[in-house]
Amino acid sequence: MTLRGLIRDEQTNAIIGWLLTDIIVLGTIKIVLTVMLLWGRFELVIIATTLM
Repeated sequence: MTLRGLIRDEQTNAIIGWLLTDIIVLGTIKIVLTVMLLWGRFELVIIATTLM
């Protein structure tokens, strides 16, 4: 295993980790917005979407 190969693996792991975090965060936001909509809290949905 060369140093260049190790650096590339580190970058790949960082990208994968970042993408997973992004998916989890977006999924959580979607769940929260869906729950808000189901509860009829439209004011909160509007506030949440304007903040993002």
